[in-house]
Amino acid sequence: MTSPINIYSISRIHDEAPFNIVEKHHSQKVDTQRTQYHEIESLRLLVNELFQRGMSVTEFDGFFYGFKIPQIGKEFDLLKFSDKYCLNIELKSVAVPDDQILGQLMKNRHYLNHLGKRIALYTVITDTMTCYKLSMNNELVEVDLGELLERLKIFSEEYSTEIDSLFRPSEYLVSPLNTPTKFIQGEYFLTQAQEQIKKDLLKGVDDAFLYAYFHLTGKPGTGKTLLLYDLAKALAKNGKTLIVHCGKLSSGQFKIKKEIENLNIVSAAQLKRDEFELSGYSFILVDESHRIYEAQFDKICVSVVQNYQVCIFSSDPGHVLSAAEKRRDIVGRIKKLTLSGEFELSEKIRTNKEL
Repeated sequence: MTSPINIYSISRIHDEAPFNIVEKHHSQKVDTQRTQYHEIESLRLLVNELFQRGMSVTEFDGFFYGFKIPQIGKEFDLLKFSDKYCLNIELKSVAVPDDQILGQLMKNRHYLNHLGKRIALYTVITDTMTCYKLSMNNELVEVDLGELLERLKIFSEEYSTEIDSLFRPSEYLVSPLNTPTKFIQGEYFLTQAQEQIKKDLLKGVDDAFLYAYFHLTGKPGTGKTLLLYDLAKALAKNGKTLIVHCGKLSSGQFKIKKEIENLNIVSAAQLKRDEFELSGYSFILVDESHRIYEAQFDKICVSVVQNYQVCIFSSDPGHVLSAAEKRRDIVGRIKKLTLSGEFELSEKIRTNKEL
């Protein structure tokens, strides 16, 4: 179980190795990520400043440092709770663009909103002690550090030592197929790995002069489907977009294609029909492409070349189950194409914790 920590005591540790031993003991982290020296120094600078402004050693108690939401991977620098309040402080050792600070705090609000507590969100640039808060209007406002100090004193007598039961991954996991309304309305955030792949892939699409193939891979639970549908939603703003689903369409998919302009979703079986025309689409995305048949795969590839389209295949090479799928070896055929980019999602974000 994750335990709170007194950040005054841990900030007195100057060396990385002992700091990480103590921090790991409290956080119960199972990953190999280590807190770096600049992060340790940033925490120490904040603690020193607050101490000089009159915060007592005992008032530094009860913080959760570097907490990650289980199965999601979302991390917070500092969290502190009472029955009614939740305080989040993000630390930056040097100045970063305001839009990055704003984006991070808005994402934090999204994840913390589920707690049902009154939330205060701050970022402190520790080399200048510049302090920002996220307003109720989702605006980034520069405030005096004294305001943060006053907020911290709310927790001086009462704070929560329990955090693990507060966060339920099911509250945050959005599936385009199962929770289409949340997907359509954008009530989700991509992980850092998904964001980076999206950025790189869209740049590749921008750079594609004529036709282009891209390949996205990942094991079950890594978020391929959400990323692929998020990419489709972005591409639909720039041209007619088609998602080919290797299976029967769900009610969620019918809702998505009805609500999002320029986006169509069809089952791979529809490609068998001669009258189904691919030429009108600018972008074609194939989900679970390792399950598609050769004729359907060939039809897509011919259309991409003839009509100067962009195609993104999404697959799980290790999830080929039937003997027929193995014989078809669609993943092998994808890899033989002239790919403009190949991307892999490796961090699992959807897991049955009990298993």
